[in-house]
Order: sequence, then C-alpha cells, then structure tokens
Amino acid sequence: MSLTQKATHWFVTSVPREQIVYALEALAATGQVELEQDIVSAPLPDSRELRESIEAGEQLIARYADLLPAPDTGNRVVSGRPEKVAQEALATVRHWLARQLRRRRAAVATGKRLHNLELLREALDGIGDTSSALADFSQHSSFLSKRLYACPNDAEDAPAEGNAGIVETHQGTAHRFHIVLCLPEKGEAFDYLFRMRQCKVVDVPDWLGRHWPERHERVPAGIRRLTGRLVDDEAAFQADRANPALLDALRDLAVLRWYLDHTVMLTQDGQRCHVAGWTSAASPAVLDDALHRADVDAVTLFRPGPPNRPPPMAASHNLLTSPFRVFVDMMGTPGSMDLDPTPLLSVIVPVLFGLMFPDLGHGLVLAALSLVLAPRHPQLRFLLPCGLAAAGFGALFGETFGTRALPPLWFSPLEHPLFALLAPLAIGVLIILLGLVLSGVEAHLRGTLRQWWWRDAAVLVLYLSMLAALFQPLAIACAGLALLWYLAGSVANCTGYSWRCLGGDIGRLLHSALELGLNTLSFIRLGAFALAHAALSHTLVDIASPIDSHVLQLAVLVAGHALIILIEGLVVFVQTTRLVLFEFFIRFLRADGRLLRPLQAPAQRVR
Repeated sequence: MSLTQKATHWFVTSVPREQIVYALEALAATGQVELEQDIVSAPLPDSRELRESIEAGEQLIARYADLLPAPDTGNRVVSGRPEKVAQEALATVRHWLARQLRRRRAAVATGKRLHNLELLREALDGIGDTSSALADFSQHSSFLSKRLYACPNDAEDAPAEGNAGIVETHQGTAHRFHIVLCLPEKGEAFDYLFRMRQCKVVDVPDWLGRHWPERHERVPAGIRRLTGRLVDDEAAFQADRANPALLDALRDLAVLRWYLDHTVMLTQDGQRCHVAGWTSAASPAVLDDALHRADVDAVTLFRPGPPNRPPPMAASHNLLTSPFRVFVDMMGTPGSMDLDPTPLLSVIVPVLFGLMFPDLGHGLVLAALSLVLAPRHPQLRFLLPCGLAAAGFGALFGETFGTRALPPLWFSPLEHPLFALLAPLAIGVLIILLGLVLSGVEAHLRGTLRQWWWRDAAVLVLYLSMLAALFQPLAIACAGLALLWYLAGSVANCTGYSWRCLGGDIGRLLHSALELGLNTLSFIRLGAFALAHAALSHTLVDIASPIDSHVLQLAVLVAGHALIILIEGLVVFVQTTRLVLFEFFIRFLRADGRLLRPLQAPAQRVR
C-alpha cells in the first residue's frame, strides 16, 4: 500500500498531418493523456480555413436542428487532411439540406391543398344535396367576384355591412360557410372583414362545377391522394435522415470540432504535427502501441516537462481505496511532493465511523445497502467497510439493534460510560502522531528535513512527553528537554536577531501545543457518539416493548431503526469527515497539486 503520488510524464510525438485527428482519437481512447493547451503561441497556420468550414457547418446544424439527426461520433474515424474533410462534410450537409428543404416546401404546399380540400368537403357536407351557388363557381365572370369563406363556429356573425353580397350560409361540423357573390371592387373589403373574424378563404377548384354530381366522390378521393403523398414524403424524409453520407458528414464535423479545441503545432516541413502533453502511462511504449494499433506512423518520447509547470497527478483507481478519495478531494489534490493519504483512509475512516456507530445489526444493514446500491452509485462503496467496522464494534460492545442479544466481547458503553469516553482517545492520539510523522516524511521529500527536525520533531517529542506524563510524572523531564531542543532549533535556524526569532517561535509553539491538546480532546466525540447511539437504540426498544400488537411493535421497531440509521449515519459521517480533515490532514497535507484531466474522446464530448 504505497503512499506516494503517481506522477505523470511529459510526452512528445510527431504525427503525419493527414493522420492527426485519427491520432488524437487514439490517444484519447487510452484515457491516460492530457494535452497541454497553452504551450503553443499560435494555432496551426491553416486552422482559419478549417475553423470557417466547421463554424459554417455548425451554424447550419443549429439552424436546421429539427431536420438533421443528432451527431454521433461513436464509431467514426477521421483520416485525411482536416481541411479537406471539413469542406467535404460541409458540402454534403448543404446538399442534403437543399434537397430536404425543397421536399419540405412541397410538403407544406401539399398540406395547404389538403386542408383546403378538407374544408371544401365539410362545406359540401353542410350543403348536402340541395342546389347551391357553389356549383357555378367555375363559371368565371369579370362582373362578379366569387368567394367561399370558412368561419369557426365561435366566430362573430357575418359582417352586417357585407350581407348584400352573401348568397348562402351553410353550417358544417366545425365551421360556418358563407358563399359571397359581389362586385370585384368589393372583394378585398370582404376578405378583410372575414379575416378579422378568423375566417379563411376556401379555394374552389375549377373541376367542381363540371363534376358537381360526383363532388362527394372526387373531393374525398383528392383528400386520400394528398394524405398518401404526405405520408410518403414523411417516410422518404425520415429514411433520408439515416443517409450514411449525411451521418458521416455530421460525425466528421463533430470530431473536427473536438480536434480544433486541442491546440497542436505544425512542424517546419508542414507535413507533420507536433503533439505534447502529460500522460500517466508508465512508458512511451503504451502510447506507441495505441498509435500503432490505429495505423498511425509516430514515435512517442518522454522528455523533461516545461519549466515552472509542475506535473499533474494521476488519480488512483484501487477498488479498496478509491471510495475514500472523496475525503482527499475535499482538501484538494496532493502535489508531487505530497503523500497520498487515501490508502490510510481505507483503515482510519471505517474505524472512526464504526466507533461512533457501534451496532452489529445496523452495521450489517449498511453493508447490505452498499452491496445493493454501489453498482449504480459507486460513491457509496465506502459504506461496505464502514458498515462492517460498525458491526465489528457492535460485537465488541454487545449492541445489536438496541438489544443484548449477544454478550459484549469487550465492554458495554452504557455500563462503563467513562471508559467509553476515554478509551477512544488512544485512537485519536495514534492518528495525530501519524499525521506528525507523515509531515516529517514529506519534509524529507521536499528537502526541508533539517527545519522539520529542529522544530516539528521537537513538538512531536514534546507531545509524546506530555501524554506520557499523565501516567509517569518523570516524563516531564523529557518535555523540558524537548522544549530546549525547540528553542535551540529556533536560534540555529534564525537569519536575523535571535530574540525576534525566539519570540515568534515561542508563539508558534504555544499555538501548536494548544491546537494539539484541543485536537486530542476532540476525539472524545468517538465515545460520546457511541454512548448516544446505544442509548437511542435502547430507548427505541423500551418504547416498542409495551405495545401488545406484534405487528405494530415490529412496525415501530423497523421505522425507528431505519430513522436511526439514516439520521445518525449522516451525523456520524459528518463527524468522521471533520476528524479526518481537521485533526489528521492539517498535520501534513498541503494539497497544492492538480489531477490529470485525461483527453476525452469525441464520443463522450458530443452526445
């Protein structure tokens, strides 16, 4: 179980220009590469042409999103010059859109004709078999303007000032139809008056008058014909949305946009692209294998990183320790000279949680919940070791759902409350000492071991001496020697007036001593929460015991224990987090690094 950080390496490679997009996709697929974005002062010299093609394509996609299918880069490989691929993809999208827009305009016209025929059929049904002026509409006249208006049933009545031109009014299922014969100069006035009442002009085809007796057959036949045409057009449109050439063009534009977001540098010969960044791969062979599997002609080398650019840290994905990474992330990311405490937390966190939540039954419930929920919520995997630790301490304390079903293997907190409060202090002392020792290890890694030895090591000995003095008064002498050690170190490391250094260091010593004392006493909460948990569980059992109905008694117990697990589990998790952050991490963890941000494949970015 290593506590050292997994450092990353600076890699460089040179890729043929025609294969650059394909190469970036292959590197992204490894999940071990982060490209450095700001190492190049200018992008590719010819990226303007590429950017213009991509932006023109994206504008078309945004404008006609309802016509185009969603881009999917899952199985697309882009090889060839990016500029040429982008231009061909843009031309394909434009050609497809032009064809589809013509089809849509024809469909809109067909839809209008269909709606007009449906209104005409409704008018004819309203007219019935009686004779009507509508039969003479096909007989054109320069002296009369002939119009058929369809008005919704809830519209106002026909305009009174135009009644002189209304020849017939018929009632349909959803509209009232007005047949108007008027002078040509009055036609626009009628159109305006009816339009103000949400009425529509119904076009009457010329053939209606010539085939008036067959009107009830010809009009429905026309409706069926136009409906079938719309259905066929929609089917053709949907089939064309799956056009392989269009899908490839959309994928190419999406992948090229992803590529354009990652700066690369063109070599002097203009034939190859220079790619550089950080990788968590153990050797260049890992990246070379990924490139060669993609048939990319490139060689990867590890080089010293750019000056003043600390390498990012690669996150560990150990199944046992990764659930506890969340506690480290609350502080930040350990740097290259920091220790990664995540493996230690896989022991410390369950112990702290189990001590504050000691119950064999409750702990097994938490462990079972972790097994059920963790496949869908991996962040809950930490509940399994925490639940098992709670079950283990529950067995030691003889607590099982607030009952004494099993005798305690160690002692009962309710019977020995003072011991329950003081015993966990030993665990707190060990955790604090561990933090102080780890700070010395980090000082060695950072090259500041001399300063640590003179000051922090003296504080460590002073802390141990004061703890030992509680059991052996002679340990006070060791505390005095540690104090002299600290003061001598202050003088030895002073670069100015000794009395000024002594004054500042004495103040820091008093602050450290007070902080260590308070941090140690803070671990009394381990026993306090254990007592509170036992008392609450026993109280629940006492409340449910007098209930005569076994069903109701069981319901009260189940609901009560569920509430205890939920509320007290959350509270104990918060307290565990506080102890880890403010009593352990502050001793050594600086968290001045950053995590490696692996390059995401376009399939993950575009969806």
